[in-house]
Amino acid sequence: MERILSEKANWLVRHGYEVDIVTTEQGGRSPFFSLSPKIRLIHLDIDFNSHVDANPLKKLYQHYAKLRRYKYKLQRLVRENGYDVVISLCGKEIEFIASLDIKSRKIAELHFSQNFKTQFMDSRHRSRLHRLAGRFLTQSFVKSTKKLDALVVLTKEDEQQWLQTNSNVRQIYNFTPSQKSPKENYESTTNRCIAVGRLDEQKGFDLLIPAWELVAKKRPDWFLDIYGVGKWDDMLRDEIAARGIKGKVRLRGQSLHIDDELRQSDIFVLSSRYEGFPMVLLEAVASGLPIVSFDCQTGPKEIVEDGINGLLVENGNIEALAEAVLKLIDNQDLRAAFGRKSIDVGQKFDKENIMAQWDALLHEIVC
Repeated sequence: MERILSEKANWLVRHGYEVDIVTTEQGGRSPFFSLSPKIRLIHLDIDFNSHVDANPLKKLYQHYAKLRRYKYKLQRLVRENGYDVVISLCGKEIEFIASLDIKSRKIAELHFSQNFKTQFMDSRHRSRLHRLAGRFLTQSFVKSTKKLDALVVLTKEDEQQWLQTNSNVRQIYNFTPSQKSPKENYESTTNRCIAVGRLDEQKGFDLLIPAWELVAKKRPDWFLDIYGVGKWDDMLRDEIAARGIKGKVRLRGQSLHIDDELRQSDIFVLSSRYEGFPMVLLEAVASGLPIVSFDCQTGPKEIVEDGINGLLVENGNIEALAEAVLKLIDNQDLRAAFGRKSIDVGQKFDKENIMAQWDALLHEIVC
């Protein structure tokens, strides 16, 4: 989300827009991705993260106290600057942005599926109570979006789901982030599969590791590199060691040059339990990689054309994931065909095409 926001803001200022980016958690840190000097960063320093580990009652009190402070500060900022459009990325402000007493048009840009709060609760707790809480939060979230001038969702599947509740829905894909040229030589092989993402429940690396154990038994000369950081780092390392595949699966941490790592790999694997619109898949297809992915909600089926540029398998099916990886390992010609087709598929996510749609929406909303 941060990378897309940064590149989108840079595009907008290059095309005559004035852009401010408002944050609540920045805490004096510099942006990870480069921003045009014309973009103003405004840090409100609300810090919703400071009370995450508090007891439930204190956590609830702190949340709503900070939410009120955030609403007051944001409303004052918007009035002082007279913005034409305010865009939320569905952070904490989504709870109140529709009710702000401002003249600006209001847009929410959702990088997750409609029921992401239910998915979040279910993947972490797997209890009836938390599942019910997730459904309640989803209903509240849907209600908070109805009075916006536009709700931008990322996939056709999302659009169809949201049209059942909202009349303000617009679908615009994310674009492929700026990167180097795609993979060219499919004759050589590094015997490497690559996966990228946060080390947490959503990305499903606890499913990918046992799948790779099945792969390693049949093709011990291949290995898997996982790039990312997160709270599951120690747990996943223990899982790798317990399964006896240390050295076959390697946790590589964070990379500032992930496009280089993609081009130096043979297969990309996505094992997420759920997604919004997986940016890493866009990067993988733009890099010319064949894909193996769980057919999770939402996004993979709109980037991966099954049997054309990759293989989609039943969500959560570890054996099917391993079989699909083995199928590509054993067929270099198929890997090459899928990889070349990935480059073609990626063209529909070209930045200029996607940003032209945003430009049209902003003019439509304001005018």
